[in-house]
This record gives sequence, structure tokens and C-alpha cells, in this order.
Amino acid sequence: MLLVLTALVLTACPSPAPAKNVSVTATGADAAAYRVGSGSWQVPDDVTSFAFTATGAYEVAVRCGDDTTVWSLTKADTETPDLSCPPAAASPIAFDVTFDVTSVAGAVEAALYYGDNAMTAGTTAGTFNVTDGSTGEQDLVLVALDGSGTPIAADMLTVNVTAGGSYSITLAAGDTANVISGSIADFSAQVPAGWPTAGAMMLTITPKGTGVMGGILGSSGGSFTSFAFSDHDLAFVMASDGSGVQNLIHLATSTTPGASFTADLPAPFSVTVSSDTFPTISGLSVSDPQLRMYGITMSWATKTLSAMVSTGFLASATSYTLPDLTGLTGFTGFAPASGDTVSVNSSAFYSSLTTSEMFDLSTEDSLFGLPAGESARIAGDRDTYTAP
Repeated sequence: MLLVLTALVLTACPSPAPAKNVSVTATGADAAAYRVGSGSWQVPDDVTSFAFTATGAYEVAVRCGDDTTVWSLTKADTETPDLSCPPAAASPIAFDVTFDVTSVAGAVEAALYYGDNAMTAGTTAGTFNVTDGSTGEQDLVLVALDGSGTPIAADMLTVNVTAGGSYSITLAAGDTANVISGSIADFSAQVPAGWPTAGAMMLTITPKGTGVMGGILGSSGGSFTSFAFSDHDLAFVMASDGSGVQNLIHLATSTTPGASFTADLPAPFSVTVSSDTFPTISGLSVSDPQLRMYGITMSWATKTLSAMVSTGFLASATSYTLPDLTGLTGFTGFAPASGDTVSVNSSAFYSSLTTSEMFDLSTEDSLFGLPAGESARIAGDRDTYTAP
């Protein structure tokens, strides 16, 4: 009798459901859905914050206006993906910066760098009237230029910028010591035969993230300008096939300013794209120990549907089909109409970073967000077709 009662109790008390172990943040999302493995898509009650249980592969789709991104990942990639929509751009503010570089021998003009922006004045003293600024703590960099536009002195002022604020920077003769040089080695041998000459855009990044152009160089390399007060330098190396179909990119950051870079462009990447309403991309078979994920973006009219697919999610598969989400709440009509021209951009992402770190980097709004001392390579391929 005791055995019977025990069996009844066990039958009446099922095992507890496994704890939800993937938590998604999607602040600002207009719609969202997820699925575990190859299961059915589910729409959460709250599309901006939800959780589910996964043991391996899972996918999360988030729509931000006319742009939908599907993240095809594994639990090992991340358990807490932040897939928030980009915040609305803050309204630009105006502020003034009074400058004086008259003490710098050979100076004929000045340049001001703030955030991602810059202004140039054709004089050695005056006021920069900034109208496209942003609030908050940031580095203002004043550079004295000679008659050829070459930086010959510089200094940095870290301030908490407010709308209507007024700031002042004066360069001394000794600020010429702040201008130092970095270099990038000749990388012409890495450019595929028949491709136009590649180039490198060199920047130096301050501690608060202000980017200053250090020079634009050809594939033969050379020296670029950096500053002693910078946090690190950044090299943006790119080669294109000239037709806009294939491109190669290498991003690298140093750990100190005045660095010496060696470019490392990836091999060309080519895929096959089906001409379906939701295409299948084949040829995702790159063999490289630093391959971390593939990015696929299909664009039509005013909309885009993208997928960020980790190598862990693909496992041994070499193709990926962009999902049809149109039957889900919030995604109705999110498909190209018959006759629409569809452009598909496919990319392979390589990095010294881990997959999880690459995932975090892929949500950065600025290339300045690449951590110091790291590198990333991207090989892209573009296809077009007419939607059936």
C-alpha cells in the first residue's frame, strides 16, 4: 500500500520546469520573437525584456522600425544578449571653444576635434562655434597646422560639455612635443591581383573616445600622426574589387599611441544566394581559427532583414536561410514584394576576440569601440536579385 501511495504522490507532483537561462534585453523594440533550436517561433508578452530556456542553439529576432535583426546563437555564445534598438539620436547642441595657437612656430591654422566631429579655422586665434556637439564628459583636442595642413602641435582638454557652454584651449610652444608618429607597414602584397589599390585610414583615439584623423595612406604604408596624450591608435585597412561586390577590411587597435601596425587583410569571401523571397546563403564554409560569425543583410525598398550567425550555431552546416517571420505579431508584411530588387550583403567576421566579445562588439555604434590591443577582420560579398 505504501508503494502505491508513493507512486500516486510522484505522479501528482511533476518535476519542476527547468529554469529560464537566457535573458534578452531589447529596449525600444517594436516587435520580438525567439525560438529554441529548430522549434516554433514564440512571441513574448513583453518584447523589450524576456527569458527562455535553452541548452544549445537559439534565435532571437528583434524589429526596430524598418530594420529586423535575427541573432542565431548558442548558450555558449551568450546567455544575456542585449539586443536593444539604437536610441534616438540626441539633438545636437551648440557650444564655443576659444582657441589660440599663435605661440606655435609655423602654425597658420587650427583644427578642433570633439567626439566624432571636427572643425577647421583658417586662422591661429579665434572661436570655434560648434553646432553639432553632444553633452557630457569628453575630450576636446586642439591641433595647430602648418601651411601644408600637417599637425605640428596639439593639446587636449577634458570637460563636461553643456549646451551653450564656453571653453578655452591655448597651445604653448612646447606642445609640439605632443605630436608623435606611428606607422603601418606595406600591405600591397595582401591586395588580390586585379583589385584597385587598397588604403588605410589611421586615427588616434583619446581616453574619452574622441577620434582624430592621423592620415590616409596607400597600400605601400607609411607614417601617420598620433598624439602623446592619446589612449591608442586605430588602423582601418580596406581593399575593394572595384565593382562594389567584394571587400576586405582589417581593423586593429594598439595599446599605446604612436604604434607600428601590420595589416592582415582576410582572403576574399564569396557565397551563393538563392533568389527566394527569403534567400538561402550557401558557402558558409570558411576554415579559419579566428572565424567567429557570419553577418547577412537583405535589403529591399526601405526595409532590411539581417542575421548574425555564430559559428557555434551553424556547427557543421554550410548554409543559412533567412527566416520568414511574417506570420508573427509585429512582423506582418516584413517581406519583399514580388518584383522588388533585393540586395544581400554577406560577411565573414574574424577576430582575436572570443565569440562572446565579438557579439558585444557587433552592437557598438562606432568603430572607436574596438578595445585597445585587439583586431577584427571582415570579408564581404554582395549579391542582388529580383524577388519572386
